[in-house]
Amino acid sequence: MSTTVDLGIVTTHPIQYQVPLFREIEARPGISATVFFDHIPSPEQQGEGFGTSFEWDLPLLNGYSWRVQNEKNGSAPSFSDFQEAYRNVDVMLIHGWQSWYMRRAWWTGLRKNVPLLVRGESSALKSRSRLKRIGHKLYLHPFDGYLYIGESNRRFYRKTGVNSSQLYEAHYCVENDRFDRDWQTYKNQRAKIRENLGVGRDASAFLFCGKFISEKRPGDVVDGFLSACNSTEASLHLLMVGDGPLRSKIEEHVPRSAPVTFTGFLNQTEIGKAYTAADTLVLPSESETWGLVVNEGMIFQLPAIVSNRVGCGPDLVEDGQTGYVFPSGDVDALSDTIAHMGNHPKLTQEMGRRARERVLSEYTVEKTVDGIEHAIKDVI
Repeated sequence: MSTTVDLGIVTTHPIQYQVPLFREIEARPGISATVFFDHIPSPEQQGEGFGTSFEWDLPLLNGYSWRVQNEKNGSAPSFSDFQEAYRNVDVMLIHGWQSWYMRRAWWTGLRKNVPLLVRGESSALKSRSRLKRIGHKLYLHPFDGYLYIGESNRRFYRKTGVNSSQLYEAHYCVENDRFDRDWQTYKNQRAKIRENLGVGRDASAFLFCGKFISEKRPGDVVDGFLSACNSTEASLHLLMVGDGPLRSKIEEHVPRSAPVTFTGFLNQTEIGKAYTAADTLVLPSESETWGLVVNEGMIFQLPAIVSNRVGCGPDLVEDGQTGYVFPSGDVDALSDTIAHMGNHPKLTQEMGRRARERVLSEYTVEKTVDGIEHAIKDVI
C-alpha cells in the first residue's frame, strides 16, 4: 500500500495466538496498528477452565502498540471511549462478536462510518436456532470484509449471506517459528523426555492436550485408549496434559497399572516436551471452533485424531494422510483408530511428516497477515 493506513484491532485481552499476528502487522510497511484490549486478565481470570491460576510465560505485550479500554476505575468501556479509539483509525478489525465490548466497537464503527473487518471463529459444524441465525445475519451484514480462519468458518459466513467476493483467507495459525525451534531443540532429547514421562522406548504415545472440561471430552480419550490397549498387542502409552474440573474424576477412573501419565498444566515454554514425547495427538471435542493444539502438534510431526466436530478437521486432517476423523462421542471408533495407529508406527510417522509440511507451508503468521493486508486494501 502506497500510504500508511491506521488500523485498529479490537480484541478482548492478550491471547498468545493473536500476539504474533499483531507483531507481524506492526512490521508491515504501510500499516500503523493499535490493538484495543478490553482488559488484562489476572492470573485467576487467565486460569478459568484450566483448574489453576497462572500467567502465560511468554511476553504478550511487546512488539506492537496497544491500549486497555476499561482502565478507568475498572469500568466497562463506554461508547465515548470507542469514539476516541475511532478518531485516528482508517479501518477497524474486530475479532468476533462474543462480548458486549466487541459489539460496542461494532456499533461505534457503524456510526463513524469507518470500514469494518471481522475475524471470528464460528464454525458451520455447529447447529444454531433460527433466532441465532437471524442475529448473526443482522450483526454481520454491515461489515465490509470477512476474514475466515478455515473452511468451516468460510461456510459459516456463506450461510449467513456473505458474498464470496468479501471473504479473505486468514488461516488460524500459531507461532510456527517458536514451536519449530522447540522441536529442533528437543527432538534429539526425545528418548530422555519420554523416559522422564514414563513412556516406554517402543510405545506408541498418544497425547491429549487441553482443558479437562466436558466440551473437550477428555474422558473419551481415556476410555478409547484403555479399550485399544485390550484389543492390540502393540505397546501404547497415553499422555494427558492439562487440568480442569474433570481431571480428578478421570484420574480415579484409570487403573493404576494402565500406561497413562497425567502431567497437569504445562505452560507455553514447557509444552514442547510433551509434543516431542508423543507420536499422535488426539482431540475428541464435541464443540471446537478450530483446535490450535493441532497446529502445534503437527509442527512436532504429530498426525492428529480429531472428532468431526473439530473446526480444523476439513483443513488439516486428511484421513490416512495427516491423521483421521471420527464421529464425535463414538468411543469405539476412537479406540479402533488408536489401535490402528499403534499397530502401524511407520504409517504414523509418515503421516506426521506430511502434517508438519502442511502446517509449516500453509498455516503461517505471514500468510495470515497477507490476507488481512489484502482485505484492508480492498475495503479502503
